[in-house]
Amino acid sequence: MVRHPFAAEVLLLYSFLSLYFHLYCHSLTYKNNIIIRDMSKSERNPNTNLLYKVKTNVALFH
Repeated sequence: MVRHPFAAEVLLLYSFLSLYFHLYCHSLTYKNNIIIRDMSKSERNPNTNLLYKVKTNVALFH
């Protein structure tokens, strides 16, 4: 069986990219959590607050 010449490099690059994407999603999640706290203080509309919670969960479990 012939080994692909760039197999290890592609796997390494893919793992770094997925890790970077994961961290990026978590940074978005952190920003959304701050927005949730600010909104729950300022306005008491449960629908918009729920929307931000859903967005946070999507970013966390992408």
